[in-house]
Amino acid sequence: MGNRNIYKFKVLLAFCLLWLLACRNGNRWSDRNLIDSVPSMNILLLDSASVLNTRSEIMSGNVVYVFFDPYCQFCQKEVGGILDGIAKFHDTKFCFLTISSLQDAREFYKTNEISRFPNVYVGIDTSGTYLKYFNVKTVPHTSIYRNYVVREIFSRPVVVDSILVAVKNLPR
Repeated sequence: MGNRNIYKFKVLLAFCLLWLLACRNGNRWSDRNLIDSVPSMNILLLDSASVLNTRSEIMSGNVVYVFFDPYCQFCQKEVGGILDGIAKFHDTKFCFLTISSLQDAREFYKTNEISRFPNVYVGIDTSGTYLKYFNVKTVPHTSIYRNYVVREIFSRPVVVDSILVAVKNLPR
């Protein structure tokens, strides 16, 4: 019985180590290589009349999409970090997406003073395309693209420095 318990312990330890590796740094690798290009999404902007398509020319170059909930504390922390360090991102565009109400998205926009940032868009994914495409289980969910091609995916909260490293390492 003693050897069997040691074996069970080793198996459990190996499982725990694999789990820890999968969870470190925003659980990046689990989604990688499954999705190669940005889905075509129509994002309803906060004026409730304009629509921005993710495949449009304005969304070329470096783009970071953050799928969020306006009332999620982890989302607020990630967004706050991005906005505080936005000057470091230079030519990168940010698109904060939600499936929450227009009123909640507008309040998020106002609270975070996003109007100060010309390279930041906030909108409603009215059809839930991002949610379905990435099979989002938790928010925030962050995906980084260069010219419509995925470069990095974070399927849990991530610190702004990890996003910055991913953006800076994008091939030109």
